[in-house]
Amino acid sequence: MKAPFKIPRWMIYTLLGLMTMLLIGLNAGLFLTAMNPPEAGAGCRIGYPAAALSSVLSLALMVGLFLITKMALTARYTSASNEMLSIAEWVYRNVIQRRTPEIPVTEGEALQKQVEDWYYERQHDVDQQVDARTEEWTKELKMATDFQLAMLERPYPAIPEIHITDRVRLNFFHRYQPASGLGGDFFDIIKVDRDVGGIFIADVMGHGTRSALITSILRTLMSEAMQVGRNAPHFLGQVNKSFCDILKTIPDLVFASAFYFVADTTARVVTFSSAGHPPPLHIRRSINRVEYMNVPPPRAAALGVLPDEEFPGGNMRIQPEDVYIFYTDGLTEAFNPDGDEFGEERARRVVERYMYQDIKTIINNLYAAVVEWADGRPMADDICLIAVETTTKPPPKPDDESEKA
Repeated sequence: MKAPFKIPRWMIYTLLGLMTMLLIGLNAGLFLTAMNPPEAGAGCRIGYPAAALSSVLSLALMVGLFLITKMALTARYTSASNEMLSIAEWVYRNVIQRRTPEIPVTEGEALQKQVEDWYYERQHDVDQQVDARTEEWTKELKMATDFQLAMLERPYPAIPEIHITDRVRLNFFHRYQPASGLGGDFFDIIKVDRDVGGIFIADVMGHGTRSALITSILRTLMSEAMQVGRNAPHFLGQVNKSFCDILKTIPDLVFASAFYFVADTTARVVTFSSAGHPPPLHIRRSINRVEYMNVPPPRAAALGVLPDEEFPGGNMRIQPEDVYIFYTDGLTEAFNPDGDEFGEERARRVVERYMYQDIKTIINNLYAAVVEWADGRPMADDICLIAVETTTKPPPKPDDESEKA
């Protein structure tokens, strides 16, 4: 059966438009005729009521045309919306709802397991690589730590080489505790001459690998400056100048405080100089006093700050049984749980309490005091302690612990 014939909408709209335009034109003619009456003897004219009626009809046709157009557009967009809803419904029923039959659950689980296995395999490979590199770095760090400790744990030199009764000799002991595996504090006990010994202690800014590398550089520069090793201010000046030349190639700020002490056992004189380092403690047993060895002013800057810095020096006579204690600021700047520093005065009182004990006992008790002060908190900085005793007593036996680092 054939579908009934339908007049296209565009044809209807066109006819309505033409009729509207015809009526508007007719209406305009009627109004012009009404406004301009014909001369006498002319035919009759259409009056104003007919013109008014024509205007009403034209207005009605325009309103009808507008309403029909609006309804047609609404129907068009409603039809498009219904078509989109129909498409969405078809996709839902034929694709989404039928997805489970098309892809079995077992197959989906197998695919998920393959993805998980691939991920865990890749993660395992990454973990193995990280573990391998971490183990390699740990070994390298341990080797560097062992090397650093080996440099510090060498046997103390005999100064003078041969002890003569009633002649002054030097006795040494130290304790070193880095805050991490590698430390930025270091010291060296130098045999300047047969009867002359030097103590160099330094604290490189910070701690860890970078600071440990800087200590190696300073140790090399010290060896190059040994031709002026008897003169403490000149020694620090030469080390500082060479150190500043090297630091020109390093963009970051690096510096190190240092103290150099030289003891001539034959002349019985000590000379010393400081590069921004804490002053050592001097135990004067002959007069029952513990005081600080302060370098005469002006106070010099740390190594690596000013290449032409001049370092002031001091000197004093050696008295038998005196003790000189050198340390880094990790000792005095250790904090307790309340945030209070251990401080120089507290360190001096601890040393004063044990001043007549042997130097090993003094150093160990000083270290124990700062550990007790920290109350179990890890040290924030390296701690280095060195004691030098000027004595006329004969040296201990070779297997004595006080003669080994």
